[in-house]
Amino acid sequence: MEKNFKCISTFKISEFNTYTFVICKELKKNIEYITKLLNLDKVPKKLFDDYKLKSDFEKNLYTDNFEVSFIGLGGEGVNKCDNNNLYKTFGRLGRSVHHQNKKYFIHLIENDINIIKNQIVSYILGYYNFNEFKSDKIKDKTKICFYHPKKKIIKEVTSAIY
Repeated sequence: MEKNFKCISTFKISEFNTYTFVICKELKKNIEYITKLLNLDKVPKKLFDDYKLKSDFEKNLYTDNFEVSFIGLGGEGVNKCDNNNLYKTFGRLGRSVHHQNKKYFIHLIENDINIIKNQIVSYILGYYNFNEFKSDKIKDKTKICFYHPKKKIIKEVTSAIY
């Protein structure tokens, strides 16, 4: 299973089918960062109209070449970036992509090594499907790359995969 996962600090935009970003504070700043990172013209403002309702959300933006998934934790002024919420969210994300046969880009958030490792472990545990005794095993071609812009952090958290 390990060959399906890797940690990266650089990438080419054309590499992935789906880019996933978890946003738990500073929506406007994060949208600007994502727009620049993925070379998007702009993200429609209407997409995040309900963000001010102080509730969680999941939004998808489709382009000609890829999909961008935004997972919002809390609303404007609400910070739900604690380890527990991130752990649950990344586990749910892992369950949602099992056997999709796509290439996924998962943007890790926070700079605390332990929180980042927990995001990776939770994602992998959510993704994992025990099929040791099943006769109809499915060949899984899904590839998942965990991204963090800091190379030093990627070197330290890669151990969470193995």
